Order: sequence, then structure tokens, then C-alpha cells
Amino acid sequence: MNFLKKHYEKLILAVFLIVFIASLVIQLKVVEANRDIDVVIKIRDKAYKPVLPDQNEQKITEEATKDMIWVKSKRRNQNGVGEYTDFTQPLNVTFCPKCTSEPEALQHPALIRFDYLGEKACPYCGGALPKKVLVDIRTIDSDGDGIPDEMERRIGLNPCNPFDGLQDLDKDGFSTAYEITQDTNPNDPTSYPAPVLRLYVNKITKPIIGVKLIEARQLGARTWFLRVTFKKNDSWGKNQRIRLNDVIEVDGVSYVAKSVAKVSAPNGQGALPQLTLVQKDDEKNVLNLVENQEVYSKDVVADIKDISNNTINYNVKLNDMITILMSFPKYGTEGYRKEHKYKVTKIYSSIENKVDLKDLETGKVYTVGPEANFSIGPNRSTVRPRSGSRARRPSSRSRRMR
Repeated sequence: MNFLKKHYEKLILAVFLIVFIASLVIQLKVVEANRDIDVVIKIRDKAYKPVLPDQNEQKITEEATKDMIWVKSKRRNQNGVGEYTDFTQPLNVTFCPKCTSEPEALQHPALIRFDYLGEKACPYCGGALPKKVLVDIRTIDSDGDGIPDEMERRIGLNPCNPFDGLQDLDKDGFSTAYEITQDTNPNDPTSYPAPVLRLYVNKITKPIIGVKLIEARQLGARTWFLRVTFKKNDSWGKNQRIRLNDVIEVDGVSYVAKSVAKVSAPNGQGALPQLTLVQKDDEKNVLNLVENQEVYSKDVVADIKDISNNTINYNVKLNDMITILMSFPKYGTEGYRKEHKYKVTKIYSSIENKVDLKDLETGKVYTVGPEANFSIGPNRSTVRPRSGSRARRPSSRSRRMR
């Protein structure tokens, strides 16, 4: 018993060694027994036919590689780039339009070398080949919106959507397509065309003076009973009695009721009373009010709107000022703010419906017509004047005419 306690580790090791030797002997016998086994693969009997190369394809290959100059192989540089062939060379090929139109040729279309176009006849049918047309992929415009596909992908548009170019990505009031034509960045609100290009002329009119003579009745040699009405918010208000030498306000200007006289009626029948108003500070400015007739201003007024926000409009006269404020408070760390001022230098007729505006910073004169230079798409309502670009109201000199 003491022997087992003293040498039990050695006995266990001896048992494992005996088992290992026995298993090794068994494996050697199995390998020796299977050395002479023959493997037989049976193939089903089938009538195979020899396959010959397609004569048409062989002819095409020979014709396409005729007089070909192989590019000499060179070692690649350290970056793995260099002129090498790796035993292959791509061929610029196309189809012969005449060959591919024949029904029997559809299964094996006649490929011809690209340099044959416009230079040689088709080597298979002898027909004339069209001239080569090279297309610059940088100018491809799949959706026809005027923006090349390459640029649409770069600025985040869909090259297959013809309407996404009308969007205003940077909210500066200009459509993406128009900014591209003006070489400005459609993703940068501080890169924009001249803001005056957003304007268009809605109409050109001679506004109605905001006062009308309702009644003029003579009471004595120098006494008249006078009633007038004033225009407020495009509608005539209540009648008001005045006297000669009274001072009245007409469209923000003070006039003095100077005199009353009889003038011929427009239809030539009889006479009508006419009240003469003289501007208090300028006696050369005179208004003649004929009883129950509207009087039009001598000044032509242009109604100008902003396509980025049709709630903004300017009613301006000659030499008035228009100020457009481009403001982006969230741009960068300090925001962006710049005023653009334009002076009305010419107002055309109501038929032409155009106005000339001079940029006071650059001196350039822009002709604003009845149509804007571009279109804004469905997101026009998102262009908010207070958070993005906005136009200021005209100054006191360019106040709105009512």
C-alpha cells in the first residue's frame, strides 16, 4: 500500500504512455491496409459533339485587333500604378447600325472598332458608318433641368429629378439652378447673385390722387360750399366739408384750397366746378379737382415684387431708393448682414413694364422686367424674410404710395 502511495504518479504516466503507443500502432496498420485501394470514377455514356469556334465572332475579333499596337508593359511604380497591360488591352468598339438591324444578326451583333466611325465602311456589310460623337460626361444632364449630373451629385441633388433645381438649398432667395448659372455657391447663403435679380415689375401705373371733390356749390360772390372725400385703404371715406384757404392733407402732403372756377364738362355739355389745390411748401405743385372725377398723379409709380417672398413689394417713383437686406443670423459665429441699395433711374411705360435700378455700390444698372430671372420651386414658402434674406421697406423718400 505504501508502494502505491509513493509511486502513483509514475504508474499513471506509464498507463497513458502504453495507451498512446497502442493507438499509434493501430493507425499505422489502417494506413498500410488502405494504400492499395483503387479509385474508379464512372462517366455516363453521352454522345458529345465537338464545339467549333463561332466563325462570326472569330471574324469580329480578328477585324477589331487588326493593326493593333500593343502597349509595352512596364514595371509598376511604388504605388502600384503604371503603364502595363497584364496581357490584356481594352478595345473601343461599337455596333454597326445596319448589321444590327438585320434579324439574323441580332444574336451575333457585329462589333466594329470605334475609330471606323466616319472614316471607313463596315467591314462586314460594307455599309456607311455614322460619324463619331464624343460626349463630355461633365455636361450630361439626364433630367434636363440645366444642371449637369456631376454637379447635381456634388451638391446633393437627384440627377433624375427635373424639379429639384428649383429649390433654394441655402435659403438666400435664389433657386439652385439659377445660382449655378451665376457661378455662386448654392449651398452657401453668403454666396449669392445680385439681390436685385430677385425682383420683377408687377405693374406700372399712375395712381389716383387720394382726394376727390364731391360737391362745389356757390353761396355768394366769393363763398362756396365745398365737400371732399379722402381715399383710405383703396376705398373712399366719408364726405368732409371744407372752405377756401383751408389746409388739407393729401397723400401725406399739405395743400391749400385756393380757388374754384367753372370748366367745360368732359362730354362738352355744360360746365363743372373745379377746385384748385396748391401745395403749401411748393406753389408749383397744383392739383385741379373737378366735381365727381378722380384725378391721376403726374408721377408714374412702379409696383415691384420679390419672387422669393411675394408679401414684400415696393411702390416706387423715379429717383426713389430700394434697400434689400441680406441677413443670416445663424451663419458662422457672428452671422451675416449686408444691405444692397438701388436707385430707380428709369421707369418705362406700362406696356413695356420695366424699371432700371442702379446698384449704388457697383454702379451697374439692372433692367427689371415683368418676369423674374428664375423660378422658385415648392419650397418658396420656406423662405422667411425675418430668418433668412429679407427686403427692407422703402425709406421715407421711397415710401409706399397709397
